[in-house]
Amino acid sequence: TCCICHNELSENDKNEIINKVKLEKKENEKKSKLLFKVMKLQAENKDYPRKDICS
Repeated sequence: TCCICHNELSENDKNEIINKVKLEKKENEKKSKLLFKVMKLQAENKDYPRKDICS
């Protein structure tokens, strides 16, 4: 093997890396869905400005 990236990975290492990647992907999907909801809510709030409670 000429370098780390061409090293032979054990089966456990491969599985661990795959699991980490899958987990990160799930987390990113959750974050982007949340972000989308927030942006949608903000857009709705601009369309319908509500009265302040204090006034």
